[in-house]
Amino acid sequence: MPDRRTPWHPPQAVPRVGHRTCDHDPDPSWSDCAVLDGPPERWCPKDADDRADDGSCAREEARYLEYSESGWSMMILWAAGTEHIVRCLETRPPPPVRVTHVREDGTEQRWELERTRHDQADIDLFVDTVLGEAGVPAQPSGYRWFLRLPDSCRGADDFAARLRAALGPGRLQTGPPSEDLAAFRRAFAVLYGGAPPDPGGAG
Repeated sequence: MPDRRTPWHPPQAVPRVGHRTCDHDPDPSWSDCAVLDGPPERWCPKDADDRADDGSCAREEARYLEYSESGWSMMILWAAGTEHIVRCLETRPPPPVRVTHVREDGTEQRWELERTRHDQADIDLFVDTVLGEAGVPAQPSGYRWFLRLPDSCRGADDFAARLRAALGPGRLQTGPPSEDLAAFRRAFAVLYGGAPPDPGGAG
């Protein structure tokens, strides 16, 4: 007589609120970037005219660069890899919004306004839109983001020259953002993984 007993199966786990199951390893995330109590030692803005404060150092002494809140800057930062990125909470007052009014006679009037929540939401949306077009995950807001320079680089300007050399002669921002992301990933692989090219030949 055949055995009609129902085979035993292990009980199914009951999903918890705010929890999802996944059938693959976790994707890289901005959450993989180390969180510091404050800015790292020996940092300066990526660009000389970017926002700085009393904690920054001379460009030739920098070991970390702070990247500004733009989609292009954050895409470049992501290309370096989360293992080279650190962050800290933004505790400074937000920079003002610059307003320009062009009159009918062509003259301009400029002034500054305090940044509102609406202004910040627009900035965050624009950053995430650019990142999304490049296939990069949305970035948590409320942080300052820093790139640890390769050990071979001697400050901010030397790093910039070596990055240009590693990128080569190809033009950027002429195709899909994903192509620019791939170009920066290849360049950072050279800077962090091997002997950087001589910046003397950089354009």
